[in-house]
Amino acid sequence: METKIFTIGLLDKDSHKQEFTTIEAFKIVQKLVVKHFGGGTISEALGVYKHNDGTIVEERSIRVETVTNQNHVDFVNEAKAVLNQESVMYKKVVENVEFI
Repeated sequence: METKIFTIGLLDKDSHKQEFTTIEAFKIVQKLVVKHFGGGTISEALGVYKHNDGTIVEERSIRVETVTNQNHVDFVNEAKAVLNQESVMYKKVVENVEFI
């Protein structure tokens, strides 16, 4: 099985503001996780990065962790479109996972 971890920022790529409340974004992502993977764990995170001009940006983010062999491309593309994101961070870990 593969553990797939996604981090989705909540700042709109065009306005550079959070256009959805964190609760609204959680509900959107929750529906997408169920639709594409059948379930997963969703948590809030705080991202930080520096622009080329030196400006430091903090951004509320949603982190999704799911154990699946399902393709993730449709999930990422839909999340990017709905939340107007330039990119989604994706990490894949191949490991033995059991639900006990």
